[in-house]
Amino acid sequence: MTAYIEIRERLHQPSDFDFRYVLRADVPEANQQYYAKDINSSDPVLNGSIVEREGEFGGVAGMTVAQVKTALITMWQKFQDNITNEDRWNYYGVNWNGTSWSR
Repeated sequence: MTAYIEIRERLHQPSDFDFRYVLRADVPEANQQYYAKDINSSDPVLNGSIVEREGEFGGVAGMTVAQVKTALITMWQKFQDNITNEDRWNYYGVNWNGTSWSR
């Protein structure tokens, strides 16, 4: 089972809610080839079925643990939506031969 949000470490503890995290998103099957580093790997990040994004979350003084969790879930959902809905490879493989475009 994939952990979609992983908190790697708490920064500046114990005074605040600053964390280093990793978000993981499922990649649509049609786009996995563009994310794959090794298509034959059983590791989902290497075979392109999962993509990761690392970052730091800067909590605001007074935030509760529930608020931090909700903020991270919201960030993950936006990341997953972007991966699911992106269409940046729509023109991948299109060529110009000097007179016309073809795929």
